[in-house]
Amino acid sequence: MPRVGDLIIETCMKTRDTWIGIVYKISKDPYGHGNTFIEWVDAPPRNYQKRYGYSSTNIHNQRPEFRMFRDGEELL
Repeated sequence: MPRVGDLIIETCMKTRDTWIGIVYKISKDPYGHGNTFIEWVDAPPRNYQKRYGYSSTNIHNQRPEFRMFRDGEELL
């Protein structure tokens, strides 16, 4: 699961466009489900909403689209 400070690289599977950002906040509801908020280097991806971020579970489960790096190493 993503943590604050992780580097995220998102790749669109159709167009192969990429976006790079850093996780700056994670919010959790009473059930433990989290939203991950990312500060993007350039413009954010079209499906990213600054108000809601991304589901932390989706980032974790969609490995072909999201690569995560922590302490200089890719999380597999």
